[in-house]
Amino acid sequence: LSGRKRMLVAGQFEFTGGTVEVQPFVIGDMISDMGGVLAMSWSQTVRLYPQAIDAFAKMNDVDAPTSAELTLLQQMPEDDVKHAFAAIIGEPFVPKDWGGEKSDLSTSRLSVDGKPLSAAFIFKGPAVKGPMHPANMGKRGDQLPRAYDEPVDVIVVQHCDQIANSVVRLAEALAFDVRNPRRYCIIDGADTARILKAYGRLKAAT
Repeated sequence: LSGRKRMLVAGQFEFTGGTVEVQPFVIGDMISDMGGVLAMSWSQTVRLYPQAIDAFAKMNDVDAPTSAELTLLQQMPEDDVKHAFAAIIGEPFVPKDWGGEKSDLSTSRLSVDGKPLSAAFIFKGPAVKGPMHPANMGKRGDQLPRAYDEPVDVIVVQHCDQIANSVVRLAEALAFDVRNPRRYCIIDGADTARILKAYGRLKAAT
């Protein structure tokens, strides 16, 4: 970075006193103009919205969640949400949580417009209060970068509340890997409630 006046660095920054420890995930030049080519060919296709996933199509048939439904969702344990999503997409193999996991659920049973799609899910339940930031994802805030090591087509980030723009920007930056480009999907609390409600899975913890 020496001699550079402006660079884009996506990574983890730790501030200790007067020192800063940086673990960069992506470093690149800031590009201001490519004639619209980049905007059309990449940035508009790299993000996959949950409504486009065939298994979640019924979410379009239900209304936006009420405050009571959002409160109900925020009381559901993360494991219940994970099993609900697995049931909706038809994934019978649901792993137990453990400290070294790169993702919470991996599946090859998704599709978009009938075309098969593999995915790795990161689930965050009520243990993360309020908006989710990169620091909330793993003990060192590195769960999202580690998820991109999974041999899948799309990384899905789910939370029972809001998801901060910093998570979205990091997911976007990690997806743009010229060696292995991916797509990403953000499912916040409102979309989670719609999906679970559409498939009869929004309910109190048992």
